[in-house]
Amino acid sequence: MSAKSEQSGLRKQWDEIQELLPIIDEVVKYTEIHKKYKSLTGKEQTKFGKQCAYELSEYDRLFAKIREIIPEGKIPSPELLRKQLEKNQEQYNEQSAKYDTSKKEADRLSRLAQQKRDSQRTLARYMQNEQAAKRKIRS
Repeated sequence: MSAKSEQSGLRKQWDEIQELLPIIDEVVKYTEIHKKYKSLTGKEQTKFGKQCAYELSEYDRLFAKIREIIPEGKIPSPELLRKQLEKNQEQYNEQSAKYDTSKKEADRLSRLAQQKRDSQRTLARYMQNEQAAKRKIRS
């Protein structure tokens, strides 16, 4: 895989985490209320549901958003996402440094190759001029 495509993949992961992190932070606010609601039964659950209707609806809305992004599996904690974000940033920086170094080297080699071609053309013209001058002297 090329350095640019690796950088692109890391950038995509970064963007996904950046999108997911604030949503998960919000869900965490409502998790305790949702757990309490689920632990209750009957009239207690209904009464609690009415008291905390906004929080429960926000939890459901945000949880649905998370499931759009992560259809299966366990939802990561905000701390884990932050660590993943830091790791991703470090990898991205390493890839950027590698790419920059490779690009500079490729540019340097390209300039040297161009200089060589220019020198060969100059030398070829010089040789042609010399041969033409010899022919002119002989005639």
